[in-house]
This record gives sequence, C-alpha cells and structure tokens, in this order.
Amino acid sequence: MPISDELEALRQSSRVKTQSTRLSTASSTTILSPQQQEELRKEKLTKEKQSKLEAERALRLGATYNLKDSNNLLLHDILGHGLYGRLMNEHRKKEALTKALKEEERGALSKVMINAVTKKEEEEEDKNIKKKEEGQQQQQQQKEAEEEQQKREEQQGETEEATAEAEEEEKPIEEVREKIENLSINDAEVEGTSGTAVAIDDDVEIEESSETTTTEQQISPTKASAATAEDNLDCIEQTKLFYNKHANEFIAQMNKNADALTPTTLRDSFLNHLQEEMHLVTKTLRAKLGETNNDTAAFTIIDLGCGHGRDTRHFASLGHHVLAVDFSYAMLHHAKTIAPRAHYLNMDMRMLKNLLVDQSVDGIWSHASLSHLPKEDLDSLLKGLYVSIKVGGVLYFSVKIGTHDQIGQAGEVVEPDTRYTPIDNEKDTCKLYSYYTSSEVVELLSKTGWEVIKMGEFDQRDKSDYPTHSLLYVFATRRKD
Repeated sequence: MPISDELEALRQSSRVKTQSTRLSTASSTTILSPQQQEELRKEKLTKEKQSKLEAERALRLGATYNLKDSNNLLLHDILGHGLYGRLMNEHRKKEALTKALKEEERGALSKVMINAVTKKEEEEEDKNIKKKEEGQQQQQQQKEAEEEQQKREEQQGETEEATAEAEEEEKPIEEVREKIENLSINDAEVEGTSGTAVAIDDDVEIEESSETTTTEQQISPTKASAATAEDNLDCIEQTKLFYNKHANEFIAQMNKNADALTPTTLRDSFLNHLQEEMHLVTKTLRAKLGETNNDTAAFTIIDLGCGHGRDTRHFASLGHHVLAVDFSYAMLHHAKTIAPRAHYLNMDMRMLKNLLVDQSVDGIWSHASLSHLPKEDLDSLLKGLYVSIKVGGVLYFSVKIGTHDQIGQAGEVVEPDTRYTPIDNEKDTCKLYSYYTSSEVVELLSKTGWEVIKMGEFDQRDKSDYPTHSLLYVFATRRKD
C-alpha cells in the first residue's frame, strides 16, 4: 500500500479510535460507580506494569539470542507477535508518519516557495513589460516630437521661401514704385530691352504723400517746350514729342470737349464684360471653395496709352487697381495729379510685354491710343497682351477707321495736327496716325488668339468739332488657358 494511503488510513483509524474512546469513556462515566472506576484504574495500572516488565524481559532475551539462528526462529516469531513486536510496529509507523508529515510539510513549503518565486518572477515580468511599454511610449512621443519639429521646420522653410519669393517679386514692383514716386519731366525713358517681369499686385496701392504731389504740381510740363523736332526722329518719337510739348493744349481740348469725347458708355460696357467673363471662369472654382460670388470685386486693369489720366481716374475711383502706361512723361505728370492712387509707367507700350507676368491682368483698356502705333507692331503687341491677361480677362481698344485707300501700310500717316495753333514749327505738331478697317482688326485678333465679344463704331463728330474720324472699338477676351 502506498505511504499516502497508509497515512490516510492511520488518520481515519486514529479519529475513529478517539471517537470510540470518548464514547466508551462517556458511557463508563455514566454507568460505572466510583469504586468500579477505581478498580478499573488499578487494574489498568497493573496491566501496564506487567506489559512493561514483559517488554523488558523480551528485550533482554532478544539481546542474548542470535535471531539468525534457526533455533531461535520461534522465539523471534513470538517476540514479533508479542508486545515488543507491537511496540516496534507502532514505533515504525510513528516514524513513517512523522517522516511523511515532514515530507508533506516540505512539499507544502516548496509550493509556497515556488509560489513566492513565481509571484516574484511575475512581478519582475510585469515591471519589465511596464518598463518596455514606457520605453516604447517615450520613443513614440520622441518620434512624434521629432515629426512635429520637422513639420514646423518645413513650414518655416516654406514660409521663408514664400517670403523670399514675395520679396523677390516685390523688388521689381518697388523699382516701379520708386520710379513712379520720382516721376517728373526730366525722367529718363524705361529701357525697352529689360527682361524683368513685373506682376501687378491686386492688393497693393501706392499712397502718394501730399509733399510729393505738391512738388510735382509745381513742375510745369512746359519745360519740355525747349525740345525741337529733328529731321531724323522716327514717327513714334515725333508723336511723343508732340504730346510732351503740347500737353497743356491737348488737356485743355479734352476738358473743353469732355461731354463728347469721354467714352462713358464704353467704359461701363468694358467693366460689365469683364465682370461677366471673369464670373463665368471663377463661378465653378468659387463653388468648389465654398465662396460666395463677389460681383463687386476689384479688378487689375492696365490703361494702355493713358494720356492725361481721364480714364485712369475713373477706374481708380471705382476701387480698381490701375497700371497706367504712357510714352509721354508730360501726360503722365498730369495723370498723377488727378489719379494719385494708380500705378504709372513711363515707357513705350511695345516693350510692356517684357515687364508683365503671364496671366497677371484682369482687363486692358486702350482708348484711341493704338492709332499712334505702327501697324507692323500691333500684331506683336496683341500677342504680348494675350499672354499677360488672365483667362476670362477682357481687352478693349479703339482705332481710327480708315477708308478704302487707307488699308495696310497705306493707312499709316505722319502729319501735323492743325487743331493746335499757333504753330511755331510744323514738325513739332506731327503725329503718327494708323487707320484700320474692321476686317483687318478681326484678322489680327484671330491670329493672336483673342476671341471677339463685340465690335462697333464710336462716332462723336456730330457732337464736337474736335474728332476728325470715327473710331472702331473692340471688346475681346481670352477663353483658353
């Protein structure tokens, strides 16, 4: 039988025996009299003494006899089945029980120790896992911080690049502004070979100081009267010379015949066409961006051949951003005095294409100015203007209508303007006039990419004696990117 089963049997036997003894004791206590109990006690003591004596005797006999001797087998058997045997069996059982209990205790202790070790290992493992998680979290935070730092650096770099680009783009504008601020009769002409691109800033306006304006007003355009026409001047230079010398007379004529000569209806039509064309282009884009249509938006307009600034002042007074260009510095001087918030360029309009950024202009206005340009140069000018205007932008210009004899090169005439008297020198009043037919204009626009919106005739000869010819006007637009 296994030792564990034997231990369990002993425990059960011990409990049964103890319970039996208690019951018998209780029974005897309740049944036996004191005398009987005393006699039983004495008898028990006598038996115990007798048992001890027998045990001692048996031990002495066991020491004197050789148990291996076959003759003593019977005695050994008797001793084994006697009191000594019982005592030895109980002693061995007790030792076995004690040993088993100790082993059991050691097993329980080992389990406790194992549990303690296991618990400690689990705690260490939890600490390691927690430490690892904290390390990973720190790494993640550090990574996020690095990414954030990199993002900020990239944004800062982009901002710096944008600022640098803005500053780079602003330089040519500042140069133009500086020239505008310093514009006077003695200004030199703009170099036509310059390749610098100028973007017209829709959001920037030049604020003239009262001191600058006052100073310029004190400079009289008549200082240019000292210049004289030379035989070798070309037609453009002769035209410029006329407007520089006779600026005051020309302006007086314009003011005198303002009701007849001011193209009021054409200016309104120009802004209406510009608003409609730009609206068609930007409607879809604004819808995508969630913006509302701003029908009163300010436009960027070039007044090409602005003269004394009549139309420049009108567009600027409506809140539009105007760049006024003219070859005559005397005319520009007057334009600045009546429209100080516009931008100005004193240059040959044929060179304007070298200064403008592609698709930077909303509208181009040129009333009766292209008549002073050679026909062979109009094709190149229209191409340059087409590149600079935005998709949906509008071009307006008007030229003198020619007769059948004034077609092609025959339509270019350099002749004195007899409306200005007295004439000290006939050559001082010579101007270039280019005449066109409607078919010529349509062909030129088609070749240069423009799409005609509307064409018509502006004839004010019945309202004033100043006009000598009727004007052919055109509204065109750019619809392709």
